[in-house]
Amino acid sequence: MATKTRLDIFEGDTVAQAIQLGLAELDINQSEADIVVIQNESTKYWGVKKQKAKVKITKKQRDNWEDWILDKVGVGSGEVDPIKRETHTHLTGRVWIKDGHIQFQASPTVKPILVVPDEITVYKNDKQVKGRTALTEGDRITFDLSPTAVETTWSVRLDEAKQQVSLRVNPGKYYIPSLKDELPTHTLNLSIHQNEQVNNQLSENDVCKQLDLMGIVHGINHDAIKQACAATLSLTIVIAEGEQPKHGKDGDVTFLIDMSERSLPFLENTDGTADFRESSYIPSLKEGEVLGTVVEPTKGEDGRSLYGDVLKASDGHPVIVKPGNGVEFVDQEQKVVTTQSGRPHIERLGRTVKISIMPKLTHRGDVEVSSGNIHFIGDVEVLGSINEDMLVHAEGQVAIYRHVMQGIIQAKSDITINGNVIRGSLVAGKDNSSYAELNKQLQPFVDHYVLCLQSIKQLAKNQKFIEIMKQHGSLNPVIKLLLESSNKKLLHSSAKLVGTIYSLEHKIDKRWKTFANQIEMGLLKFHSKGFQTIQEMEELHQEAAALLDYISVPSQSSAHVKINYAMNSTITARGDVIILGKGSIHTNVEAGGKIKVNGKAIGGRLIGKKGVELEQAGSPAGVPTIVQTDDEGVIEIATCHPDVVIIVGKHTFKIVKEEVNIRARLNTQGELVLYR
Repeated sequence: MATKTRLDIFEGDTVAQAIQLGLAELDINQSEADIVVIQNESTKYWGVKKQKAKVKITKKQRDNWEDWILDKVGVGSGEVDPIKRETHTHLTGRVWIKDGHIQFQASPTVKPILVVPDEITVYKNDKQVKGRTALTEGDRITFDLSPTAVETTWSVRLDEAKQQVSLRVNPGKYYIPSLKDELPTHTLNLSIHQNEQVNNQLSENDVCKQLDLMGIVHGINHDAIKQACAATLSLTIVIAEGEQPKHGKDGDVTFLIDMSERSLPFLENTDGTADFRESSYIPSLKEGEVLGTVVEPTKGEDGRSLYGDVLKASDGHPVIVKPGNGVEFVDQEQKVVTTQSGRPHIERLGRTVKISIMPKLTHRGDVEVSSGNIHFIGDVEVLGSINEDMLVHAEGQVAIYRHVMQGIIQAKSDITINGNVIRGSLVAGKDNSSYAELNKQLQPFVDHYVLCLQSIKQLAKNQKFIEIMKQHGSLNPVIKLLLESSNKKLLHSSAKLVGTIYSLEHKIDKRWKTFANQIEMGLLKFHSKGFQTIQEMEELHQEAAALLDYISVPSQSSAHVKINYAMNSTITARGDVIILGKGSIHTNVEAGGKIKVNGKAIGGRLIGKKGVELEQAGSPAGVPTIVQTDDEGVIEIATCHPDVVIIVGKHTFKIVKEEVNIRARLNTQGELVLYR
């Protein structure tokens, strides 16, 4: 049993129990507390208790900026007034220096000693003293501390192009000696401190006379000359500059996306490891997008030399745009618009720019680490295989000439694979079930995130917040403080959303993984690459809102998958899934349309919402296999082995012995009917 005896003293049968009571009473965790064990528990013989454990617990004081933030967002914090302490010092028989003046207290029995070095001239009662001298009450001590001076130096220089004049100034100085303050002591060794005082003797008139002698008449910057004359440190500054001619710029096409295909630096995963898969960038566009705008040429502007001479400039020339396949040039708006989706192709010859759209991306060879993942708006054709952990994402169709070996394919349209899929993941079309799960986690995250963002934006209106940002260099400490105090729900919803995104990584596009990475860096790990500015936090909110809009609209389009063979894989399609070769082994298949397997379907779960047609289901050895369709669907199996489970709507039937020509559906009364 634990009890509280004072505001900060807590008792318990054990030290741990007393601490637990104190932390609960103060509503803090152990990292926020200062804990002192006053008394350990002890026992008499035979286990009889003699005394309880006692601990003193006080809440740690936060830094001032933390208290200020918590106060602003409505989380209370206490302040402790500092305790002023007075000290008393006995000064009899001691000598000291304060504010550059010597002071001492002598007595008939104790005389303070002053030690005078050779570089200081000291007079005691108007007589010079050197070395060690005793001080008696009433002695008058004076010093001869004469200042020394350093003259100002300056020079003016004309550059090689004779278009710029710079002034170099080294300000003069006075060095004024003063005695260093010393604490009271019996023997004081005098030392001096040289106080430096700037004496810039340069005048604006001196500089203007020099420029006149050089024949400089144009581009003189009098403000810069005044700055040099007022300089307190050595300074080189441009005081006169000619105007170079500004030649007109040629017309050009400004592209609204990055047009250069290239390798990218590796990405850093949240655990610090490198991800080389996203190591390539391929530009791509959708139909109707503005690819670029034409920039008109500009006229030139003449310049003038320092000596007043005119320097002629030339005008720019217009660009010539030649639209190719899939591109239209809107002359009235001077814009280049795509008329079909695909990859932009640019050819330049002098001032002529030919622009066309390539609707299909052909990758010659395997997709591997050296080539990087493929992301393309349009169709993708791979003449080789998709290797381990590599990704192909296309807004159109995907055709693979060979195999998918532990790779991932995401397409908005059909997927066709001539070879086999081994431990791969295929997603054709928008997977509504995955996005429904994301919607459950994304909406509460957005709600909690907006509250945190509003708190920070409100704090940012105060000068104190700007000082905190300068001190820490990022928003990380502020966000961490808020998430541990007033915004704890955001911490929970962030972790849940990130976990959901990573669990669905193979079924959703790259944009979601990037989004999850930003949340993890900024709100969960407070990484150095997390939020540096409020603008970055607002950008994440905009991305979250855009993703929320996207998943709120179910996909209505069909996208089909056609492959030769699958093993230990996952296949999801909005339309039909057709397996033409030997069949599927331990593979989960989900189709918004029908599933058709010409060979064997052994193990896994096959869900065809509009029906399933199998040549053979399960194996003679009895491998559990689930075949499922919706209320309106029909399941047809030519040869069905034991341990195959047939599900139509909510009705389930398990096959216990080999059967042929099975046809399962619901009748008009909603009952399961099996034809054999």
